[in-house]
Amino acid sequence: MSDPRRAPLDGIRVLDLTRFIAGPYCTMLLADQGADVVKVEPPRGEDTRRIPPMLGPGVSGYFVRYNRSKRSVCLDMKSPAGLAAFRELVRGVDVLVENFRPGVLERMGLDWTALRQLNSRLVYCTITGFGYEDSPLRDRGAFTPVVEAMSGAVIHQERLDAPLVAGYPVGDIFPAALACAAISSALFRRERDGEGSRVDIAMYDAMLAMNERAIAMSAMLGRNILPGVRADIGSTPAEIFAARDGYVSIAVVGEDIWQRFCKAIDRPDWAQDETLGSGMLRGAAFDSTIQPGIHAWLSDKSADEAVELLTTAGVPSTALRLPLEVLESEQALARGMITRVGSPVGAAARVVASPIRFGAEPAPAPGPAPELGRHTVDVLRDWAGRDEAEIAALLDSGAARQAP
Repeated sequence: MSDPRRAPLDGIRVLDLTRFIAGPYCTMLLADQGADVVKVEPPRGEDTRRIPPMLGPGVSGYFVRYNRSKRSVCLDMKSPAGLAAFRELVRGVDVLVENFRPGVLERMGLDWTALRQLNSRLVYCTITGFGYEDSPLRDRGAFTPVVEAMSGAVIHQERLDAPLVAGYPVGDIFPAALACAAISSALFRRERDGEGSRVDIAMYDAMLAMNERAIAMSAMLGRNILPGVRADIGSTPAEIFAARDGYVSIAVVGEDIWQRFCKAIDRPDWAQDETLGSGMLRGAAFDSTIQPGIHAWLSDKSADEAVELLTTAGVPSTALRLPLEVLESEQALARGMITRVGSPVGAAARVVASPIRFGAEPAPAPGPAPELGRHTVDVLRDWAGRDEAEIAALLDSGAARQAP
């Protein structure tokens, strides 16, 4: 049997200056694909090391979730010696990722021009709220609720007193995934021309892309198509309905599935009714006809029974699952999507694995999240070329820190 193939990013060196979610999730995806990701942290460590729930003394479950398979170097970049050591690290890496507000590295003398002078092959990726180039809001800070609202990607429903954000960090995770894709593309292009690239990812831009359907359809129809509100444009009924013991999500998209749906719920009259012959027409009749009919069909059925009938008929549907159910679901476990990540105190956290797969190749086994400064000496020696005396001087001065 031949040896297993190398991980796609094996041998790629990544400096990680990120914190919170968007940046760490991007570099986590890179680490999952084999990149050697070194997290550069200040003397007290990244802020998320102190966010609960705590798995043990000084070990945050929040931090462990997003920093698996990484190494940690502790540098005081506010000190001249620490900043000089960081510059030397930049010379020997492939990728630098950061998600500070624009200008933080620039004020350290590390703008794109300076970084290119240090390393012409560097792929430098920033993930910010509103981007660097051509951005009137460049200097404004943002977290996911802000970019979701500004991009129109919030949930509107009549029964809500006010619109809702998604409730999960889509404004972080989606930009992070796009950043990972952009970095991979930049590395591929570098193989052709030998030059690095500047990757400028804005969370706002990513959420506009996430909200593409509503924005594009609103432009075409001349009226607001709001996420969470029945759009009346071809996918009705497509929402969640109450069954006898739970909820069922049903997605009737297009006329072929509509015909199968009508047969599955024993409503041949709907299939023949020209007033229900399109998603827009069904949307107009949803409250008066469609919703009451579906509720009547579901009233004596369990969620699982309804899903079995619908999926057998070729209608996409599922019972609503809660997070603790997802952790044990056959589909998630079969796909290897639930994994365990170790921590410096030995406790393991169950987390979601990388969604990036390559055919039948086994999913990557994640390494533990690093202890603060655990790899400072190794990385300064191997990546920056510092000798033992130079490293000792950095440690003695407090410009660098090594875990005990």
